[in-house]
Amino acid sequence: MDSIFNMYLVATILFAITIVIYIYLKPKKVVEKFDSGEIRKIYYLHKGIRVGIENIYYRDKKINKTKSYSNGNIDGIVTTYYPSGMKYIEANYKEGKLSGEYKIYEEDGLIKEIKKY
Repeated sequence: MDSIFNMYLVATILFAITIVIYIYLKPKKVVEKFDSGEIRKIYYLHKGIRVGIENIYYRDKKINKTKSYSNGNIDGIVTTYYPSGMKYIEANYKEGKLSGEYKIYEEDGLIKEIKKY
């Protein structure tokens, strides 16, 4: 009977440790709002450092910009949108610096300019 109790106790302790580790390692969601209450920005922090996707919104709740972070640096594609919802700028970043193509679009969707970094 003691061995069953000990197994149950060990399993319970391991489960509790797993939950604590999950809570500690899970990025914290941060929501910033305009004074009027609409969501302005959503991003994630892990140990105070930005990670994952950041979404920035216009006051009318349409997406303004999306960014991807890794270890506090912008890393990956950053896309900015016109208020109409059409793509305005698409740029690639690596470790916080522009890397590769930087595309600027007309509001009708045609590419206006391409720069290389």
